[in-house]
Parts: sequence; C-alpha cells; structure tokens
Amino acid sequence: MLTVNSITHYKNQQLIFKDLGFSLGLGSALILSGNNGSGKTTLLKTVAGLCRQDSGEILWNNENIKNFLPEFSADINYIGHKNFLKPKLTVWQNLSFYAQISDTEILLPSVIKYFALEEILEKPVHQLSSGW
Repeated sequence: MLTVNSITHYKNQQLIFKDLGFSLGLGSALILSGNNGSGKTTLLKTVAGLCRQDSGEILWNNENIKNFLPEFSADINYIGHKNFLKPKLTVWQNLSFYAQISDTEILLPSVIKYFALEEILEKPVHQLSSGW
C-alpha cells in the first residue's frame, strides 16, 4: 500500500502543493489532472523518491520511504517525459521548425488555436512547464 500523508512541496520558495494526501492499495490507480504547471509531475517525482517533500510523509506498506529508499525504488517505476524541443528557442520557432521538416506548415494556425498556444508562442521553451 502506498500512502501519502499531508505532503507539501516548494520550488524556489514557491508553493507547488500543500497538505496533499491519498492512499493506493494493490491494483489501484490514481488519475492526476490539472492545468499545466500545477505540480502533477512534481508530485509524481516526489512520490517516486526523486524529489523531497518539504513536509509530510510517504509510506510504502506503512514504512516511511526515506528509511529504505533503495528498496522502495526497486519496487516502483517512474517514466518521465522528455521531448525533442530546443529549450532556448521559442514555442513558435520550435513549431515552425517541425512543421517545415514535416511539410505541415499549413496546419500551424489551426494547431495553435486548438491547443490555445497564442499566449506562449514567444516564450522560450525552457520557461514552460513539462506539461506544456
């Protein structure tokens, strides 16, 4: 059983989530939903033992994972997401590049509107959350 008791996480002195808790038994699933940048990836990394929470505890079979992190890590799998975007280029520059090499430039206006990207087109990719 995985139990998360009142965990709180700050990143660069900014609150990501506070007093979050849940329990999962064998064969259970948890669906995380929320806006981009709301802390879903940070929560998953924290539960996987890749990030440390600022308060609260994470229990695996009623034992705090910090007491046996190597064994806990052997029992779980965390598969992160990587992308092929160039972090120093803007969203627009990345979209344009991939549209050009795939000969899909005509679709760009529709894609931008469908995914509501208008407000982030000029942002460098490294400033975006992983969800974006």
